[in-house]
Amino acid sequence: MEMSEYPHLKPVFASSTMSISRKGHFQEIITYDYEDFGANHPNVNPTHSRSLAKNYYHFLQNSDQYNREITMYWNNLQDELDEEINRVNGKEVHLRIIHCNIHFRTYQTPFVQWIIEFSAPLIKGLNTYENVIEPVTLDYPIYSVYILAKGLRVTNVSTTLDYTLNPSKRIIEYYGDEGDNLGDFEQISFSLEKILEPTTRITAK
Repeated sequence: MEMSEYPHLKPVFASSTMSISRKGHFQEIITYDYEDFGANHPNVNPTHSRSLAKNYYHFLQNSDQYNREITMYWNNLQDELDEEINRVNGKEVHLRIIHCNIHFRTYQTPFVQWIIEFSAPLIKGLNTYENVIEPVTLDYPIYSVYILAKGLRVTNVSTTLDYTLNPSKRIIEYYGDEGDNLGDFEQISFSLEKILEPTTRITAK
């Protein structure tokens, strides 16, 4: 997936955080970390049209270039999401990007973040969320965490990645290293439990 007009970025890490509410609102934050080799890197071709920028930070100071970058990041990831199949309880749902921005940890380490949302009604008892993608061999490490609201409880996880399930059964962490194979199907099953509201004691006057 082509992500930038600036030619000297290399993705080095990807992470995501998915939150799931009892009402079936799913919100995901995806972050891609990059290394910027910059225009002064010895392996950079000085005749390249984009090499006039000292680094990616400098490149983005041009408002037109910044806006094109945001549009490219937004559209390219949305295209990838549209190619996926996502289902909640067997019904297909469509993931939509609602925000995208570019930030910097240092001048040489930019990162891009997207916020994604979708909704689907949950049912009392067992629910499932499925994700079908093209299988891929990872070019860089990845990390993902799912956080389920109080009253939701994970009952089963199907994935090709290593993962851990928090003792509360509400937090799943996934891990992938460079060279690992990410399969084409992932699923979590989780129950929607009734939350007992605290009782109010009425004292006689």
